[in-house]
Amino acid sequence: MLTWAATNGGDAVKNTRIIAKGGDVRALRWAHEVAKLPWDESTSLSCAAGGHLDALVYALNHGCIYHDRTSVHAAAGGHLEVLEWMSMNEGMIHGRFRRDGCSTDDPHDHPVNGGNNWIRWHEDMAPEAALCGQLAVLQWLVGRSGPHIRGADVAATFASAAAKGHLDIVRWLRTQRFANGAQWDARTCTMAAAHGHLEVLQWAQANGCPWNYECAERAAMNGQLEVLMWARANGCPWSVEVCAHAAMHGQLDVLRWSKAHELPWDESACSAAARAGVLNVLVWLHHNGCPWDYQVCAAAAGGGHFEVLKWARAAGCPWNEQVCEEAAGEGNLGILQWAHEHHAPWDATACSAAAHEGHISLIQWMRARGCPWNEQCTAHAAHGGHLRLLEYLRENGCPWEEHTCANAAGGGHLEVLKWARANGCPWNGWV
Repeated sequence: MLTWAATNGGDAVKNTRIIAKGGDVRALRWAHEVAKLPWDESTSLSCAAGGHLDALVYALNHGCIYHDRTSVHAAAGGHLEVLEWMSMNEGMIHGRFRRDGCSTDDPHDHPVNGGNNWIRWHEDMAPEAALCGQLAVLQWLVGRSGPHIRGADVAATFASAAAKGHLDIVRWLRTQRFANGAQWDARTCTMAAAHGHLEVLQWAQANGCPWNYECAERAAMNGQLEVLMWARANGCPWSVEVCAHAAMHGQLDVLRWSKAHELPWDESACSAAARAGVLNVLVWLHHNGCPWDYQVCAAAAGGGHFEVLKWARAAGCPWNEQVCEEAAGEGNLGILQWAHEHHAPWDATACSAAAHEGHISLIQWMRARGCPWNEQCTAHAAHGGHLRLLEYLRENGCPWEEHTCANAAGGGHLEVLKWARANGCPWNGWV
């Protein structure tokens, strides 16, 4: 059955990867030597992720490429035997990198303490182990490579452990002494709060971990009300963005609590709800006294939320030229038509926004109804590489200036630049 399935299943490399994932070295040997199935670095990844050392050794011994995240997968799975073997076989591993055309002079390669052997240290290795709760792997990594772990990796490892609520790992990491005094940063509190791990947040704060505005904002985004209550009572930095994040993600309980405790909000909350299309939240905010401005209608138009826009206007929300600009940039003719029919103002920014995205039919529709344009329209078309649109604009009298060539060059659109110059467009040093 294996013979038939492996040789009649379409993607041969994928079939090899599936066999490697199973960890049967005899099956992998058959796939490589008998069925002649191809493999790539995903084979070594699959072996390491499953802790299949025999299969990994066989694959590398027979020319399989070593992916730079192989160690990350082994660490995440808690496969110490695989990591030990990797640390003792620098020659083979680096040979596999050379076969892939990669330099071995990599800043992520660090010598293992206590010997001349090497292990490929990937920046995600410790954070992934922490995320997966692999304390034994972290102890092994730090014991062998601790002095070489960069500060950014240490802080990311704390944050990963906090994100999954692994308080035992956070506590253990705090007992270690890393190079250059590397330790945790505000991300530890932010990740704990965002994922509702109040015990981790409390312990981190009690032990001097810094926090910032993002802590409350991420908790609000995910509706972590218990965390927010504790954070507010214990001096967590706070701003109007807490309510804006809650509004964008439909967290009405957080907004009700914020209102009851007279916490700050402003127009950004209504705009965030409109941008996300969360009409029930926008209605609640407006009915409970949250201020709004023209950005609400613009956000609804930009997000393509027609019903939100219509409700906001019916409820008296102001608008300005940005509504048509947002709708045109998104290529939303339905909203653009409705807005124009209901006397929404527009200016040249509407044509420019449409030009940037190459919406030639929208520009034609707007021009037929008197929407103005200017040099920014041709400049935006050039930046987006829209040569046919640029031709149309010039054929119909749209002006241009030096920014057209500069934008074509900046966007890497050589044909647009050549055409513009051949047709008399000025340029300057910005090109």
